[in-house]
Amino acid sequence: MLQKTVTVDYLTKKRVDNKNLEPMYRIEDNHEAIISKEMFDLVQLERQRRFEITRGKNPDRRKYANKYGFSGKLYCEKCGNTLKRKHWNSGLKSEKIVWQCNSYVKGVENCPTKAVNDTDLKEAFIRLYNDMVKDKGFFFKMFLENVNKVMTKESKVVDIKKLTERIGLLEQDLSELVQLRLRKQIDDKFYNKEYAKITEELESVSQEKTTIEMEHLDDVKYRDKLDAIGKIINNGDEPLTEFDDDLFVALIDKVIIKSPSHFLFILESGQEADVEYSSQQHSTHVETVVSLVKKHS
Repeated sequence: MLQKTVTVDYLTKKRVDNKNLEPMYRIEDNHEAIISKEMFDLVQLERQRRFEITRGKNPDRRKYANKYGFSGKLYCEKCGNTLKRKHWNSGLKSEKIVWQCNSYVKGVENCPTKAVNDTDLKEAFIRLYNDMVKDKGFFFKMFLENVNKVMTKESKVVDIKKLTERIGLLEQDLSELVQLRLRKQIDDKFYNKEYAKITEELESVSQEKTTIEMEHLDDVKYRDKLDAIGKIINNGDEPLTEFDDDLFVALIDKVIIKSPSHFLFILESGQEADVEYSSQQHSTHVETVVSLVKKHS
């Protein structure tokens, strides 16, 4: 933003805040961004999702009691509960960060899932991301199939237009009915019967329109998210050397913990990646299996 302050006295060089004294100018893309616009937009969507949850729309509020990238995205395969971040052996040589199933934390009898090493999860994601960037051809072949599934779905715009027209006709019928009653051209019995019939249909059609509009909005948001993810992967030429919370949040919808060394990453695009990794073993095995999952009914 240029000209936030202005000079009011050129002799004394006195400057004051520009409160409608002179025009201000906004220049976009003047400096190189620290992160890409696509990643920034995806992170904002994730922040909004977390905000909605903490407002009470999701009763499981403990998922966002902290600010870690893994928070609320790790799910136990055995019981379906989320995982909680724990600090083990603080101050000792064996100190480390782990993630434990919330059911297990309440009692081992509730779930047998073992704790997952935070470092292993981060390293598994790094390997997954680098595999996707390295083999863009394979990733985008599957990715574009997912995009086309959404793009080729029957457009809801036509349905919304038809329902809007129907609502207009019903409102017109209701207005004419009221006019007839005011002119005493119909009796109370007929008026009440027709009024109830029209208002019931009007409410039903309005609800149907609202539902379809929300579905259409979800499709638009999903297409935007797919586009942003595609740009992130396509522009990622350099391999990731350390874990990036923002990148993880932007790309990953959730991670199913199958075992302390076996993870199923589900991308925001709907693709799945099966990764096995453990720092406890001297040999590392990373296997990526990409498949499509249905994101919309």
